Amino acid sequence: MSDRRLEMDQSRAREPYIYRIPALDSGLVSSVSARLLHEDTGVTSDILNLTYEYPGILTKRRGTNLEFVGVEGETIGIFEWEKTSTQEIELIMAKRVGEEIGFHYLIGTDPSESWGLIGSEMFSDGEVDMVGFADQLVVAHSGETLMSWDGEGGFTKNLGASNSQLETFFPYDNNDLRFESVANSYESNHIQIEFVDHVGATDISMSGDQTEEDPLVITVRPATDDVQNQKMWLFLDNPTGGYYQLGDVFGFRKIDHDATMQEIEDALKDLYGENKIAGIEASAESGKDYIIEFSGMTNSYLRINTASLEWDSEITPEPNPGVGEEVKYVPKKITATANDIITAWEAYTDLNDIVAISNVSGSNGTNTVDRMTKRSMVGGYDAVSGKFLENFRGRLVLFGDESNPNLLRGSHSGDPTLWDPHARGSNAFELFVGPDDGSRVTGVLEFGDGGLLIGKDDSLYGLFGYTRANFVVDVLDSQKGVVSHGSMGYIRPYAFFVSHDGIYRYSSGTIPENITIPIQEIFDEEVDLNRLEEVTACVIERKYIVTLPAVEGDDIVLVYYVDGERWSRWTEPAGKHYSLSRDIPRGLIYTKEDDKGVYIYGDLTGKDGAEDFPCEVSTLELSAHAPELDKYFGEVYFVFRKGEEDYTVTAEVIIDDDYTNVIANTETIPAGGKSQAVLRAVVGREGRFMTLKVSNTDGSRSFGLMSIVYTCRPQGVL
Repeated sequence: MSDRRLEMDQSRAREPYIYRIPALDSGLVSSVSARLLHEDTGVTSDILNLTYEYPGILTKRRGTNLEFVGVEGETIGIFEWEKTSTQEIELIMAKRVGEEIGFHYLIGTDPSESWGLIGSEMFSDGEVDMVGFADQLVVAHSGETLMSWDGEGGFTKNLGASNSQLETFFPYDNNDLRFESVANSYESNHIQIEFVDHVGATDISMSGDQTEEDPLVITVRPATDDVQNQKMWLFLDNPTGGYYQLGDVFGFRKIDHDATMQEIEDALKDLYGENKIAGIEASAESGKDYIIEFSGMTNSYLRINTASLEWDSEITPEPNPGVGEEVKYVPKKITATANDIITAWEAYTDLNDIVAISNVSGSNGTNTVDRMTKRSMVGGYDAVSGKFLENFRGRLVLFGDESNPNLLRGSHSGDPTLWDPHARGSNAFELFVGPDDGSRVTGVLEFGDGGLLIGKDDSLYGLFGYTRANFVVDVLDSQKGVVSHGSMGYIRPYAFFVSHDGIYRYSSGTIPENITIPIQEIFDEEVDLNRLEEVTACVIERKYIVTLPAVEGDDIVLVYYVDGERWSRWTEPAGKHYSLSRDIPRGLIYTKEDDKGVYIYGDLTGKDGAEDFPCEVSTLELSAHAPELDKYFGEVYFVFRKGEEDYTVTAEVIIDDDYTNVIANTETIPAGGKSQAVLRAVVGREGRFMTLKVSNTDGSRSFGLMSIVYTCRPQGVL
C-alpha cells in the first residue's frame, strides 16, 4: 500500500464523513449496477405510490374511489363522452354478459343515477373501441359494423353503407325513373340497366352474376308499336318495248319494259342494298302495277324515267306511267309510360329484391319512356367495420377489419358516416399498411403533428400528410411492434407503447427508444409476457401510466414521468380500461378486473376508497463511494416537509442486506404548514453497505420526504 493511500485511510478513520442525498426524486432504477449510479443523485431501488410532481419532494399520489356502481357483466370498454352541442357528459360502459355485449350509459356526474342500456339492445361478442366525433359517440366493434349514437334512442348502424343509384335522362317531362339498389354494398355497383327496342308488351329480363367480370344486366323492353315500312307504287301502263330507269337523284337502274317482278326487285336491291328492299308484289289496284316495300324509310324520292319506253300507238288515252307513295314510313313507337315500367318492374318479384324503382322527384310518370344504352348503377359501398378508431386530421381512421387486416380507412372530414373514397364530394381514403404477410394492425395512435402511429405485432408504421392527396404510409421500425391498442398513449412530443421486450417512446423523425432499461428486470421477471395483449395505459398530467399483467398476484402499475424521464411504481389505478376525463376534478376513470364499478383516480386523499394505501421508498445500497471498505455507520437524518395534518412515518436501516436485524424508528411528523422536520435514527453499526427505507401507511396526504443525510467512518481496507 502506498504511503499516500495509507495516510488517506488513517485520516478517514479519525473523522466521520457526512454524506448527503439532497432529494430522492431521480427515479426507480432496478436493473442498473449500483456502481454506475451516483448515490447522491437520489436514485431509488424501489418506490411505491409516490410521485415526483414537486421537485425535490416525494409526495403521495392521489387517491382513488368507487364513484359509480356498475352493472352486471365483465367490463370490456369504458369511455367518458362529452356531447359538444350540449356539453353534457355521459359515461359509457361496454359489458359482456355471456356471449353478448351491451352498451350502458350514465348521464352526468351523479352516482345515484341509474344506468340505461342504449337502444335496449345486445350485440354479439367482440372487441370494442369508442371515440367522440362530430357530436356523436362512434363505436368500433369487431363483431359488428361501425355504429354511432347521438345520445337519443338506439345506435345508428352500418355507418359507411350506401346504395348504388341510377336516374334516367329521357327527353321531355314526366318520364324519368330512379333506380336504387336494395343492398347497401359495393357489389351493388355491378348492376347495369338498359332500355331496348321491342315489339309487344312491356318485358323485363335479367342476366349475369353481379360481379365486376360479369355484371348483372337488367334489360327493360318497353311496350312498342311495330315499325310501318315505307311502300311505293310503280305503274308502267303496259309498254310494248324499250326500257325505263328507276331510282333517285343519287342513281338509276335500267330495267327492260317486260322485266319480271324479281328482276325489278334485283335491280332495286342492286341500287339500294340487299337489306333495304323488303320485297315487291303485284297490285290489283287500277293505276298501280307493283307495290315496292322498303325496309324502314330508305328513300321517299323514288323516281322513274320512261323516255325510252314504247307503247302501241293506238292506245288511248295517252300512257301515264309513274311512281308514288303508297304507305308512309312510321317508325317503331314506344307506348309504355314510366308508370307502366314501374308496374312491370314491381311485378317481377326477384328483381324487387335487388333494385327498387320509382319516379324521379317531380315526375308523375305519365309520359312515355325512351331507349337507353347500358348504364351502370354507382355509389354503392359496404358498411365499414374494424377494431380500432382514432381521430386524425379532422376525420376518423379505422383499422382491424377481419377481412382486410392491413387496410386503413379514413372517413370524410367531419363525417363519420361517409367512408366511400369514390362518392361525389368525398375526401375519404383507403391505404394499406405494410405487406400482406399475415401480420395484423394491433394499435393506432394520433401523436400531434407527428402523424398517426400504426402498430403491428412485429413492426411499426406511420401515416403522414395533411390531405388525401399527400397521405402516405411509411415503415418506422421493422423490428419493434405494439402488443395492444390499449397500451398506446401520447404526451407531446412522444408516443408511448408496449412492445414484446419493453416499453417504448417514439418522437417523429427518430427511432423507437426503449425506456424500460432502468427497470428492465421488473418487465422481464414480474410481467406475464404471455398476456401482454391485456396491457392498458393512459396519460394524465404528463404521466404515462401503464398496467401490465403480473406473473403472480395483481397487476403491475408502472408510471413514467415524461419531463424527468423517471419511473415509479403504484398499486392503483390497476384496471383494464382507462379514459381521460374532460371534467378535470374527476381525473381518471377506470374499472377493476374483478369489480363491476367505475373508479376515479384523482381524490385529494391518501386512500383508495376506504382503505389507506401504503407508500414507501428504498435507497440504493449506500457505500459512501467506497464499497471495498468496512464502515462504521453512525447516524441517519431524514428530512420531511410538514403538511396540513399529522402523518406517521417509519424509517428503517438495513446493514449489509441483513433483514433479521433492522433498525426501525416510527415517528409522527406534526402538522406545520410547509416547514421541515428531521427524524434522527442512530445506527452505530459496521458494514459495507447500508439501505434506507421510509414508509407511510396512514391516510394522510401530507407525506413529503425531502432528503437524507448520514454519517459513516471507514474502518480500513480489506
